Amino acid sequence: MKKGNQTEPVRTGLLIVLVVVGMIGLQLAQTRYGSGSSAVPGPSRGDLILEDSLLPRSLEEWTVTSFTPPLPPDRLPRGQKSWTHSWTCACGGVDAIVAFDQADWINWHDLTLCYVTNGWKMNERPTIVNDEEGDEWPFVRATFTGLNGQSATLVYSMLYSDGSPVDPREFDFHTESVTLTDRVTKRLRASHGRFSGRSFQCQVFVPDNRLLDGDDQRAIDLHLMTRRLFQNRTIQWRGTGTQTR
Repeated sequence: MKKGNQTEPVRTGLLIVLVVVGMIGLQLAQTRYGSGSSAVPGPSRGDLILEDSLLPRSLEEWTVTSFTPPLPPDRLPRGQKSWTHSWTCACGGVDAIVAFDQADWINWHDLTLCYVTNGWKMNERPTIVNDEEGDEWPFVRATFTGLNGQSATLVYSMLYSDGSPVDPREFDFHTESVTLTDRVTKRLRASHGRFSGRSFQCQVFVPDNRLLDGDDQRAIDLHLMTRRLFQNRTIQWRGTGTQTR
C-alpha cells in the first residue's frame, strides 16, 4: 500500500469507534434522558437529513476527508433510536470525527456517559462558555483515557429542534451533588426556562489527541465552527418545513 493511503484504515477505524459508542451507549442514554417515543429514526420522526456539502471541504486548519450518512430507517438495528451524520476531518496528522446526532433526547443528554459506558476513563469534564466571542452557548469539553492507554478529547453541545441553544448548566448534574433534593430543585428551575423539548447533539471526537500536544483549542475551534453550521441548518429546516437536500 502506498504511503499516501495509510491513513484510510485509521479513519475508518475512527468511524467504527463512533458507531460503536452510538449504538451501545445511546441505548443507556435513551433510558435515562429519552422521551420514551417509539418512533423510528429518520424523517418520519422529525429528523433532519443533512447533506455532505453542509460542511465545506476546508474549515480553517481542518480538511474534511469523508462523510458517512446514517443508515436508512429500514436498515437500522432493531430498537436503535439514534440517527447520526458524521464527517471525518484531518489537521496536521490529527483525525477528528464531527457528528450530528439525533435521538429522542429531551433537553440535555450527558454524552460523556456513553463513552464511559464503552470503556473510556474520563479525566476531566468542564463546561465552558466562549466568552471571547460573547457566545452564550456553553459547551462541554472532556478528556478520556482508553483501555490501550490512548488519550481522547470530546467537545459537544446541544440545541433544541427550533435551533435555540441548550444550556447544560440548567440540566447537568454531573459535577454537582446527587441528592434527591438537588435533583428536584434543579429540575423545577429548569422547567421554567424559555426553551424545552426535543434536542439534537453536535460533537467533535478526537480518538487520539496526542498530536494536539495538550492543546485542545483546535478541536474546540472545529466544534464551534461546525455546531454553528448545524444550528443554521436546523433553523432553515424548521423555517421551510422541508427535508429536501
